[in-house]
Amino acid sequence: MGRPNQCNPCCGNSGSGGSGGSVEPPISDCEKVICVAFIDENGGPIGGSFGGSLGGRYFQERMVIWKLAYPERFLFVLDVSTSYNTMYYPEAFKSYSPRAFSLRREFDGSPTGLIRHIQRDNGSTAIANSNNPWQRIKTIVNRQSENILQAFNSSREVAISIDNSGSMTAGQVAATVEKLKQDAINDQKIITQTIINEHEDVVCPFVRSGCDTGHYSQQLLSICSANQGHGGEGVMA
Repeated sequence: MGRPNQCNPCCGNSGSGGSGGSVEPPISDCEKVICVAFIDENGGPIGGSFGGSLGGRYFQERMVIWKLAYPERFLFVLDVSTSYNTMYYPEAFKSYSPRAFSLRREFDGSPTGLIRHIQRDNGSTAIANSNNPWQRIKTIVNRQSENILQAFNSSREVAISIDNSGSMTAGQVAATVEKLKQDAINDQKIITQTIINEHEDVVCPFVRSGCDTGHYSQQLLSICSANQGHGGEGVMA
């Protein structure tokens, strides 16, 4: 796609450092990847539409195309605690269920085994263990139909995006991210690049890639590029 590899969470830079200095490989099955986003807020609605941030403003538009481009992907938003605004979810996100989930929304529907927000660990292993992000994801999936559970179990690769937009920093959940990675690896998953996202967005970090699955993925890539440009993405070593 003519972009540097570090902008490609899907098929990107295989030389980037991963957890513990290891190399996080590119995704080999772009359609079935499990996408996990850590984010605290996306600006909130302005004038009845999503605004305040680029991610919030275009969330509905992006999710409509995402559903067509990647019908087999999973998208988990792990809502991070915040004292600012909150995460607003458009109808297209809600209707993507049972493939798109918000930790906060799932907790509000059935709190057993879940927490409403991921707490900022700031390097604390104890808080990371309490957050237990991979187990929270599995708890959500285990409540779905057998077909969804089987699809999740058969998906081998996990891509991660972390908001780093001002209201939170990637380092504030770094220990929790490492906890998720290790637990996912223990479940025989492969961790791909961890993307630092500065646009309060949970869609575009996972589609700025060389994974061309057809017309809709190209359309989504074009929308993401037009709405937020190339800057603001990085790979977390």
